[in-house]
Amino acid sequence: MHESARIDRQLIGRCGRQGDPGTFRQYLALDDELLEKAFGPKRAKRYRAAGAGGGLFPSCRRLFERAQRKVEVKSFRNRKIMLYYEKERKKTQRQMGQDPYLDAPD
Repeated sequence: MHESARIDRQLIGRCGRQGDPGTFRQYLALDDELLEKAFGPKRAKRYRAAGAGGGLFPSCRRLFERAQRKVEVKSFRNRKIMLYYEKERKKTQRQMGQDPYLDAPD
């Protein structure tokens, strides 16, 4: 699974084109980096150990969906914070008499 559900839906939509029916299968692995990004290394390691028995991990799909939502929320929060600091930087540069686009440091 991708970090974004939107990307997953786009890829699923590419299974059938031009009116042709299509199917998809999603393979989930408990050693996926999505779990580590969402829940941290310790909890991801526990999930790997729980699934190491070879049997089906109960509610694996829901676990990945929850991890995906959690990573999406983190990414959204980071974008909002970056936008805030970018606005503050431009405001400060205007107050100093600089052009925020021409005088930006590289």
